[in-house]
Amino acid sequence: MAQATTLSPVEDIRDVAGTLAQLYDLAPEEFTALDYLAGQLFGIAEALETREAAS
Repeated sequence: MAQATTLSPVEDIRDVAGTLAQLYDLAPEEFTALDYLAGQLFGIAEALETREAAS
């Protein structure tokens, strides 16, 4: 049985952003907002990492 690993919120956000970016790459004309959303999520993940590093 596979063991579930607990990801940090930053890793979760990066995973979701990566998935959105992959969907956008597959069909950019169908998913025009995904590129924007992926960029926003990557920015949030970076801000969280910076905040975690500062504390």
